[in-house]
Amino acid sequence: MSSSAYADILKRIEAALDAARVVFSRFRLGEVEAEYKTGHDPVTEADRAVDEVLRRHLLREGEGWLSEESVDDESRLSKSRVWIVDPLDGTREFVAGIPEFCVSIGFVENGRPVAGGIYNPATDEMMLGAIDSGVWYNGKPARCSQRIALQGSLALASRSEVKRGEWKQFEGGPLEIRAMGSVAYKLGLVAVGRADLTFTLTPKHEWDVAAGAALVLSAGGIVTTPDNSELRCNQKDPLLPGLIGCGPNLNKELIAYLKSRPNLAQSQQNAQKDSQDSPRGIPLSSTQERLWVLDQLHPRNPAQNVPCGLRLTGLVPQGAVQAALDAVVQRHEILRTEFRVVEGAPEQVVLPSARIALNTVSLRHFAPQDRESQLLRLARQETQNAFELSSGPLLRAVLFDLSDAEHVLLVICHRIVCDEVSLQLLLTEVNSVYQAQIREKSQAVPKLSAQYHEAAARDVVPSSAELAFWKQYLEGAPSSIDLPADRQRPPLQTFHGDKQRMSIDPSLLERLRTMSQSHGATLFSTLLAAFSVLLWRYSRQEDLIVGTRVSGRVRPELESVIGPLENMLALRIDSSGEPCFADFVERVHQSSQAAFSHQEIPFETVLKQLRLDRDMSRHPLFQVIFTTKDWAVAGRAPTQPGVSLLEFENPAEEFDLSVEFALNDNGLDATFGYNTDLFDAPTIGRMIGHFQSLLAAGAENPSIKISRLPLLSEAERQQLLMEWNDTAVAYPREATVHQLFEAQVNRSSGSIAVVCRDNRLTYDELNSRANQLARYLQKRGVVPGDLVGICVDRSVDMLVAMLGVLKAGGA
Repeated sequence: MSSSAYADILKRIEAALDAARVVFSRFRLGEVEAEYKTGHDPVTEADRAVDEVLRRHLLREGEGWLSEESVDDESRLSKSRVWIVDPLDGTREFVAGIPEFCVSIGFVENGRPVAGGIYNPATDEMMLGAIDSGVWYNGKPARCSQRIALQGSLALASRSEVKRGEWKQFEGGPLEIRAMGSVAYKLGLVAVGRADLTFTLTPKHEWDVAAGAALVLSAGGIVTTPDNSELRCNQKDPLLPGLIGCGPNLNKELIAYLKSRPNLAQSQQNAQKDSQDSPRGIPLSSTQERLWVLDQLHPRNPAQNVPCGLRLTGLVPQGAVQAALDAVVQRHEILRTEFRVVEGAPEQVVLPSARIALNTVSLRHFAPQDRESQLLRLARQETQNAFELSSGPLLRAVLFDLSDAEHVLLVICHRIVCDEVSLQLLLTEVNSVYQAQIREKSQAVPKLSAQYHEAAARDVVPSSAELAFWKQYLEGAPSSIDLPADRQRPPLQTFHGDKQRMSIDPSLLERLRTMSQSHGATLFSTLLAAFSVLLWRYSRQEDLIVGTRVSGRVRPELESVIGPLENMLALRIDSSGEPCFADFVERVHQSSQAAFSHQEIPFETVLKQLRLDRDMSRHPLFQVIFTTKDWAVAGRAPTQPGVSLLEFENPAEEFDLSVEFALNDNGLDATFGYNTDLFDAPTIGRMIGHFQSLLAAGAENPSIKISRLPLLSEAERQQLLMEWNDTAVAYPREATVHQLFEAQVNRSSGSIAVVCRDNRLTYDELNSRANQLARYLQKRGVVPGDLVGICVDRSVDMLVAMLGVLKAGGA
């Protein structure tokens, strides 16, 4: 094939990838539903649409065609020039929202990959290349890694193979291993020098390999089968025995290294046999899918850890606590579930049995008065230890020994297996079994109505009417609240957090309850209304979305089920029209009740319907949540004397701001969680004070307009109106303003005098510009005492104009 023919092939490939880019602009990462073909391979509307576009742009008369999404036309076997394409290599990653997928186009001549193109729509990366023509990465020339030694080389591994344990034998060796989806994309990264090598000993289809192999070869690299044979494509059976792709200097050492692994072949066979023999995993619920994707994007993130404790008095045999934990874990399958990736898709796999290692920590070496604070410190520390979702059970327990007569059992779960209500139910069950153990009595445990995966499988498919409600409810709603922060938002969402607390005394609580009842609202609606006034006053946004959590236990059979049943709701708050507080409470109540009446639709389904633009810096749709503890759970808590549930907090924060209310004997407590990369503690402290002022004022005078509700505390009003306005100071009364300014110029000529957005001037620069303007005005006839109009926005220029007029003698 001549170089001119290569040029034509590359033009066709580039045009096809550009057309595929347009097709992908209609789809949103992680928001596309998948169907399943024969076996377990997913396919989406995007796969089919891109396949049609590629065929239209690439195929010419006399050329063959092999595509994952097309019926195989075996006439290709008699043709020397064949296109081998995968419209979407990495469909599972695309559906899951992981940016490791690509459009893969390979051109094969006489069985040899000679040209290729790869495009990743998520990262907008394009790789093009042909034999003897080189490789381009986003329009710039590139080449394979020239590394000469295997030690320290970056190897891209199949994520599913890593999850199955097929790469364990390479850990601790010379390679730096990084798991990634899409075979073609991994080969493409090797071709342009972003990685040193990739290999798989698992059979792969030609459409997975052809494009990437062509690019590696075009970049001067080497691609072979695992036994170091030449890679041949356009075979009758398009399944290749695996592959090795690397830079030109690593092939021999890599082949020798693989052959030196004594159990390589056997471990490969065992891993594949285990995968085939193990029962098919259970599909994830929509809530679990969202949490799994979050874990892929933010691995080992402790923000999804859920802690709770059980205080036990009297002598506490550790063996009885261990036995109670084991019994409850065996009773609920979700507590012995782990999450594996099988053929690129996550599945939950129930372990036949699982024993929770009960660690014991003695606090007796601390002074008695310090033990509670040390308990809180250590529990907070333990909560920050992350889970690995592929290694169950996703639950751990610590028994703190405070004295002979007092112990505290801390249990921490990952939210993908257990939400807050479930964890309280779990500890209540543990206590029931434990009490029976120490009394040497059998414990009659009610039969479960369903395991979690069975309950989740019974979820009703949302009706068109339900979906229509959420589409109308959220139509045109903003997807963010812009609260004034202490720092600029990081480009990627962070989960660093802290907590602050406030209390509502019984008298104010009673007034709030009375007001709620008199206006046909709930206490939740009244609290939310006051909080929404706070958000409106801070952001000046009249249309807001605030999130809340609901238990998801809408059916009687779900009351005793342990698992992530919790759902998120978006509550839309409209503060337009200057309502009084009482009317605003009624408005908020009506809006929130409408949302609560449609709470069975998973939040993830609502998000997919909205098709929001992805913003990796913040939580989708809402960044502020407002919740109350499930007060109904209190009735299911342990009732034995000397036994009580304890709340422990996880300082990590998933949202910009979260508020959670909990009833107690002394009134109502609220915990404000906040992202410490956005807000400082004093800022949140002031916000809490403003919220308390709004609550008290709204309860005292519900007829006042929300814009007139007092926000500031008495101390802040004193500071703002008196202290900060006490500006009397001695100054040379015989000097003019511009003369005083010029004196400051002499003292601080190089210092910054004015800053406005991205513009800034030093004193010397400001004085020079003002002098220029003054001379111009004098030339135009301005004399002392003349009035000079200034028409300019607030800016650096406004100060230049004011000083220039004064210097010219005008006013």
